[in-house]
This record gives sequence, structure tokens and C-alpha cells, in this order.
Amino acid sequence: MRPHTLLASLAVVGSLSAQGALTTATDYVVFADALAGSRQGVPAGTSIGASGLAIRAADSAFSNSANASTQVGFIPTIAIAGTAGIGVTERGDAFSVSPPTSAGTANGRSPGAHDLTWQLRALPGARAAIVVTWRAAASVGAMTGASVDVDGDGTPDFGERITAGRADKSARFDVTAGRQGFTIGVSTVGLAQVGLAELSSTTADYDATLNVVVQILSPGCRFTAFGRECAGKLEGSEVGPSPRRVIDLQLSGAAPSALAALVLGDALPAGVPLPGSRCFLLVNPAALLPGQTDPRGNASWQVGLPGVAGFLGVSVSCQAVTLDLSGPTLGSSNGILAECP
Repeated sequence: MRPHTLLASLAVVGSLSAQGALTTATDYVVFADALAGSRQGVPAGTSIGASGLAIRAADSAFSNSANASTQVGFIPTIAIAGTAGIGVTERGDAFSVSPPTSAGTANGRSPGAHDLTWQLRALPGARAAIVVTWRAAASVGAMTGASVDVDGDGTPDFGERITAGRADKSARFDVTAGRQGFTIGVSTVGLAQVGLAELSSTTADYDATLNVVVQILSPGCRFTAFGRECAGKLEGSEVGPSPRRVIDLQLSGAAPSALAALVLGDALPAGVPLPGSRCFLLVNPAALLPGQTDPRGNASWQVGLPGVAGFLGVSVSCQAVTLDLSGPTLGSSNGILAECP
């Protein structure tokens, strides 16, 4: 019996996808001040989508110049199921003999760190390794820093800052998902200043990149049966390794040589009677995968789980529905809740 296959993203099935939400936790601003001054950014609460966020401020007057930029985005090279990552790059430079010139980050009108919140939906109790890497360089007259709160308690678990130097730091943290999944706070800062009496240099710059990668450590998918085996038994198993995880749904004991469909969606609060049948629909259809039972009443379907940025697990309910053409009679199996961290 050849399985019917759906190797597609479950992200298209509405509430089936477990997406992350990246937002600005403060006003997210960069500034450049050579004379007139420039400030660019977005307010707190701004959502950052798949295309990321790039902001830049520039100012110049006579021979003075200042530039600052921040780029935020999901790490595009990650394609392993249960893995997601974000990156933040800060750059700034200032040139002046006189008067003072500066460039850097701000969380409003005042220079300082600006912050992000990354909310990753995951199954409660799922374990993950969070790996933080920070590479940075700052000249005389410049500084840059980064901190990461990996468990959402408001206290940084990773924090580094340099002035006039270089850094290449990394750390790993094992974290357990709560009811809301994983909550990660990210804060970055940069400042370049020249033209001050205490600074002999006429140029200053900083360049820093922070990456935060989350890798689910939970062992595999869980399959929980619910509802009555009215006209067949549905079971589930995991058959595909990373980067393409595949779950296999097997139907047995159904009507032979019947039309069949695997229903994917959320479990209904109460079963809905199928027309002219003693069986019930247990799953609200968000997607259907057609098929057919063999002469022994067996069928199977394979559903591929994608590995895309921000995807950290899926919880989906499944049920097989059959149409016995000799009746014709509708039938249905029990439901299966598949939970794959």
C-alpha cells in the first residue's frame, strides 16, 4: 500500500502553525549628529516580519559626518525543523575635528540601548538550547554592547560590552518552554563620539553582530488518540528525520476499497454527526489529503513538517473519513492529536 503524501508547510493551515513574534520593546531608534542631527526608527510595539527591519540615520556638515544603522532579521540559512534564529547588526561611525559629532543607538530621544522581544510559540514543557553569539569591534571613542534575557524573567542571562577593543563571545543556555512558549529579550547598544576635548581621535566607529538561535531538544512527536473508532482505527508515528520531519498516519479496519480523506485541523468541542451515518466528525477541517483504502480497509498518509525560521513545533488534530461506495456510507476513525516540538 503506497502512502498518500503531503510534503508541504502546515503554516498554511491557520492555527496549526507555531509562529514566533518579533517586536520592538522600546522605541527602536538610531541617531546621527554632525550638526543638524538625524533620528530614524520605529515606535515600541512595532512587529518585525519576515523581511526584517533596517533603519539608518545620517548627518553631515562641512567636513563632519555621522552615520548609524541597525539591521534586524530572521537568520535565513536555518532550515532544520525545530530551529529558529534572529540576528541584530549595529554599525556606527563619526568623523570630526570640531565641533563634537556622534552616532549611535537610542530608545527615544536619548542615546542608549534599544530592545526587542521575541515570543516563540512552542509546546509547554518543550526543552530548547538557546545559543547566543556576539562579535564586535569598537575603536577609540566608541563602544558597543549586547544583552539577552533567554527566559523572559527580565534579567539578562548574557551581557557583554566593549570600548576600544574587539570581542568574540558565545554562550549556551538550556530553557524549558512555559505556557506561552519561549520569551526572549534582546538589547543592543552602540555609540561613536569624536570632537570632544578629552578625545584625541577624529574618527570613531563600532560594528557588532548578535545572533540568537533556538534549537528544540525534545525527543520527538507525541500522538494521542481521542474519540471513538467508529469505522476504522487511526494511529500515528514519526518517520522522517531533520531537516524534513515526516509524520505517518495509518488507518486500519475501515471499509475496503473506499474513498478516504485525512482531515487536518483543530479538534471540535463536540463531534458533528456525518450525514446518514452513525459516525461523527471530530476535527474542524482546515486541510484535506485525499486517499483510498486498499481491499483490506487500510490506508496511510504522510505529512511533512517544514523547517522554517520561526517554526518551533506544531500541534495538529487528524481524523480519517471514508466513503463506502457500495452503500454509499460515510464512516470515520478516531482522532489523533499529533504534537511535534
